[in-house]
Amino acid sequence: MTKMMHNSLHSLAKVRAALNDVKYDGSELSGSLTVDAALMDDLKALSAISVMEDMLIVSGAAMTLNKLVFDTGQQYKTTLKLYTRNLQEGLYYELIDDFVAANPYAEPDSPFYIAQLDFFSDNAIVPAEVQSYRDVIGLIGFLSDIADYVKEEIGQRNTLIFFEKSKLSLMLNYGKDNLRQITYLTKLREQLYDAHDFNERRTILKSELIGYLKDVAPVDAFNKLLAGLDEVYDHYLKSHLLYLEKFSYHDLKSEVDQDQLEYTKKIYATVNDIQAKLIAIPAAFILIFSQFDFTGTLFLKNVLMVVGAVLFALLIEILLRNQFGVLSYIEREIEQLKNELKNKDTQIDLTTFIGSFGDLEPVIARQRNYLMLFRCITWLVPLVTLVLLYIFSK
Repeated sequence: MTKMMHNSLHSLAKVRAALNDVKYDGSELSGSLTVDAALMDDLKALSAISVMEDMLIVSGAAMTLNKLVFDTGQQYKTTLKLYTRNLQEGLYYELIDDFVAANPYAEPDSPFYIAQLDFFSDNAIVPAEVQSYRDVIGLIGFLSDIADYVKEEIGQRNTLIFFEKSKLSLMLNYGKDNLRQITYLTKLREQLYDAHDFNERRTILKSELIGYLKDVAPVDAFNKLLAGLDEVYDHYLKSHLLYLEKFSYHDLKSEVDQDQLEYTKKIYATVNDIQAKLIAIPAAFILIFSQFDFTGTLFLKNVLMVVGAVLFALLIEILLRNQFGVLSYIEREIEQLKNELKNKDTQIDLTTFIGSFGDLEPVIARQRNYLMLFRCITWLVPLVTLVLLYIFSK
């Protein structure tokens, strides 16, 4: 019986290829057809299982299939309706989109045909779209196996729940445009099922999944995962190597990120911590212009103003030197941390972590330029005072 249904699926595919002006609504396939002797066996096979009517309208008259005569190579033009759901065991899909939407979690057990790809399920050559679908289904399969809980509700796609330090809800929403081939799927499956440390590998993979998708809405998480699966797999491999060395790639990344944040705060603090004191610089200019004797008669007072301006500049200079020293110390700390990462005894390539500290260099340079600007403005105070003394002492 199954073989007959499978043959009827081939008959349907052959008739579908001959149809013109095709329309399909998910259950009814229709179009115009030129019937010749080559199609008769297929039409009769489809009629026998009620996929189509035995009666055709030819030139305005109703004729059964048995009444059609092809002795002189005659052809008959007609319109045809095919009821694809009557295939019973064989499954017909017009588009790959229809196939994916109807079978989001597992490939159907029954033979099937996808007209858009002219693909039968038993074909030896598999189109890229179908291979991508099978890879995604395989991914769903072992993610379901390692999930802590699989949620199923009527009218709602499956949701996988993972618990590892935090919770991840992964709704299995995807479409044809999200399909992708996963070249390392077989290798990953072997690692998660057959490796001697498969439990540890599963824990590591769950941690990487949660870390990668923690800020993504559950409804978008699976599409995000499909797009970034290569990155997740790479982190998983690195984390497993680091696990063998007794520390985690994800934890190391978090530690490096935290170090970067702390150093960024320290760098900005070199200017932020002295902002209140730097307000004294414009105050010094105001004091000079308000107290300086521009008549030149109080020469001694003006000299004292110059001395005061120099002392003021020296005090600010000491303050600025301390901040320059702090910047230099931070640079040495960062360099020491980079060297520790370079010299870490690990098989993992830590170049990315080491290079990430390079982002702090322009921040340090910018803060140093600010301090230099403050230094120049500070020494303008005694310089302006000396110029005024020289001008108004004559």
